[in-house]
Amino acid sequence: MLQGALDGVGIAYVYESLVEEYLREGSLIRVLEDWCPIMPGFFLCYHGRRHIPATLRAFIEVARTAHHQNQDGLEGDFGTSPS
Repeated sequence: MLQGALDGVGIAYVYESLVEEYLREGSLIRVLEDWCPIMPGFFLCYHGRRHIPATLRAFIEVARTAHHQNQDGLEGDFGTSPS
């Protein structure tokens, strides 16, 4: 999707952090800004309260680590309890 937008054949709805450089250099422009809500970050939702699979637990820990190492990157609540 991103490559298509860069090639000029369409638009892409992607996380801004993935295209910041392209926006700065002018390779991409924002369109339909009035219809794109600002999202405060990434969120993880999953079903189940009793058993969290090991792979999901590992992903949550990786996301938490990335969040703490890069406050400008991942943001949001990476809690282990669904609401």
